[in-house]
Amino acid sequence: MNDLIVISTWHGREEWARECSESIERDHIVVTTDGFELGVLKWCFDHTSAERVVLLQDTNVIIDNLIFDLIDNTEGSICLNHNERHYGCYTGVYERQGAEALRLPAVHNKAESIEQETAWNEAYAGWALDCSQLTCWGEITNPYRWVEVWHHRRWNVVYSTRFLTKWQSQWGQTPLEDLRGP
Repeated sequence: MNDLIVISTWHGREEWARECSESIERDHIVVTTDGFELGVLKWCFDHTSAERVVLLQDTNVIIDNLIFDLIDNTEGSICLNHNERHYGCYTGVYERQGAEALRLPAVHNKAESIEQETAWNEAYAGWALDCSQLTCWGEITNPYRWVEVWHHRRWNVVYSTRFLTKWQSQWGQTPLEDLRGP
């Protein structure tokens, strides 16, 4: 398959990107755009020939690199974080055909990114079920998934799947209106 492993990051988050990058034992790239995760996905499909993008937020740490062998041997789309819904935190394998069919929306601030994490990813999972194939390896496996831990100068809830650990920020304590920016 023609897959591209991508870490989505943001300015000033080098320590997160480095930690994620060091956990991946395969070739990959790190991309920063002003369009949050959907902007990174759009950049990948606009600037590479990849048919699938393995999208990881910089706050993921791979704990079992077998995941990439399984991805290589599995067709279609793959949810790698099923935290309440498919593609939680945008983590998974996206197909070019699905991204083109649904058109990636422009995201201008964190609030829009959070809203699209549900809306666009639900539409994408529906497309995968109807037009391709959807596999899910993102079930949360640790029983302490809402324990708060201080890491990289912020409080995070930490949870794991079979293949990765996610350090999730506590933006949920901030009203979405505050995340829209000026």
